[in-house]
Amino acid sequence: MNGILEQRIILKYVPAAIRRIGIEKEESMTDKFIRIKLPIEPVPQGRPKVAFKNGATWTYYSPKTVQAREEFTTYIKPHAKKMFPEHFPLRLTISYYRQRSRWVGKSEPIPVRKPDLNNLLSLALDCMSKILYPDDAQVSKVIMKKRWAGGGNWRTPGYIEIELVEDKLTRSEKAARDKWNNEKMKIAQWEKAEANKKKKRKSHRVSANVIAKV
Repeated sequence: MNGILEQRIILKYVPAAIRRIGIEKEESMTDKFIRIKLPIEPVPQGRPKVAFKNGATWTYYSPKTVQAREEFTTYIKPHAKKMFPEHFPLRLTISYYRQRSRWVGKSEPIPVRKPDLNNLLSLALDCMSKILYPDDAQVSKVIMKKRWAGGGNWRTPGYIEIELVEDKLTRSEKAARDKWNNEKMKIAQWEKAEANKKKKRKSHRVSANVIAKV
């Protein structure tokens, strides 16, 4: 009982601003990280098909692609509350674990068959847009891989793992940026010095002409 009273007294005299800062930090850290495991077999994005009906053009996808989109969207919708804001750089790490067929030999420890990674990624980006982030352009870095589920056990069903986090510059990228900024600063200083020299030469010429006329 005394411990509870002490805690209440401490909280009462802690400035509200400090408590508010702590809460904002905690919320910002949780909002900058999303990890999802989707218990679905990886399916690539099919090519859109075009049909002509009643003088109009219709674009549609195969039923397999439509079903894969619906399943993907169903599993990521509960995380829509953690949606990243606009103009927020994101690093996407996505791993595709495929169910191995019985007829694939042990000589293939890593799947090198279709579907391609770019087609798998295309479906994921389209589904996550407007749910986990406002625009695909915010994904500035992608790390992806394709593996067999369960270490190659054909009984293990396929699944997908997604991780979205704030993208930050590496040390080498920061060094390159700082180097470029320093070079720009030196160029700007040199241009400014050259402009001052030209002004001085022009003023000297004007004063010399005035003296010559006098």
